[in-house]
Amino acid sequence: MSTLKVSTLRNEADSSDVAINRTTSDGDILRFQKDGTTVGRIGVEASDNFYIADNAGNCGINFKGFINPVGNNGETRDAAIDLGNSGGRFKDLYLSGGAYLGGTGSANYLDDYEEGTWTPGIVATTTNPTISYISREGKYTKIGNLVYCSCAINIGTHSGGSGSLFINGFPFAHSSSGISTGALEVAELTMNSGYSYFIMSMFASNSWAYVRQMGSNKDESAVSITNLAADPDWFRFSFVYRTDA
Repeated sequence: MSTLKVSTLRNEADSSDVAINRTTSDGDILRFQKDGTTVGRIGVEASDNFYIADNAGNCGINFKGFINPVGNNGETRDAAIDLGNSGGRFKDLYLSGGAYLGGTGSANYLDDYEEGTWTPGIVATTTNPTISYISREGKYTKIGNLVYCSCAINIGTHSGGSGSLFINGFPFAHSSSGISTGALEVAELTMNSGYSYFIMSMFASNSWAYVRQMGSNKDESAVSITNLAADPDWFRFSFVYRTDA
């Protein structure tokens, strides 16, 4: 049988005014009632796990180096209690780490979400062209190791340059393995004979993407910066790739 001791004298050792001490066994230390019916409780489980819970056992928390959802006996209730609801939402969540979504494995761990802008540019592998931009706008969303980019470039004038054409300025380098490709919409860029559409290819560890040309029964081929034709020219695309950042 447990005993309960209550001291209302000030304890100078720990500066407390009231000390409630349950001895011998785990269980409730305080029980709260409304009209004689218990509605909530505070107690201890597993010797030193402090808990606060409702009486029905539907909702509660304990403190054991981390916060756990518990029933009215202080024992953990895994995947059974919501944090907030559709009509009672919390406002903002601040985390210094990440969140496990849908599971507890490393594949379920989300530790990064970011939105921002980037400045795309048209360059070449050997000599960069001289370009006057009317506008250029890039936006991105990074979720975990996936980067979603959008881009719109409007060129006013350009001259010179040599080598293969590519787009630089991406907000993160590509992951150290693999390759990512995406569709490209472009005006006033000449295709070589036998090719029918353009793509972009982003290779491992690069922060730029080559403009490539594709065609039926044709190997993928680089596009020369000299294929930029009359002014003005524009490039538009949405692109997804993986990053190690």
